[in-house]
Amino acid sequence: MTRERISNMFSLEDIKILIEYNKEGIFMPQHFSSIPEFLCDTHGIDFDEYQSSYLKDLVDKLCCLDDMQFFALGDVLEQTWRHGMTDETNPGEFLQTLGIELV
Repeated sequence: MTRERISNMFSLEDIKILIEYNKEGIFMPQHFSSIPEFLCDTHGIDFDEYQSSYLKDLVDKLCCLDDMQFFALGDVLEQTWRHGMTDETNPGEFLQTLGIELV
């Protein structure tokens, strides 16, 4: 049910950026609420100035998530990174198997 709450929120490009961020090893439950700041930092963007960056739309979406949505996003990214990143399946197709639709 929580996964449904993040369906139709993110684009394939958003997911790809977040998966790359996830591979940095920072995406852990105790850091969920700090994802927007960590993501900006990882991309060399000062969080206070993200609104003038290419990450603006994604960071805005992340800043609107509640704790359960962050948890669902973390689970979805972990599942996608571990099981959905194969030659036969692109991340968008795999996300559909988890009940996540992209925009």
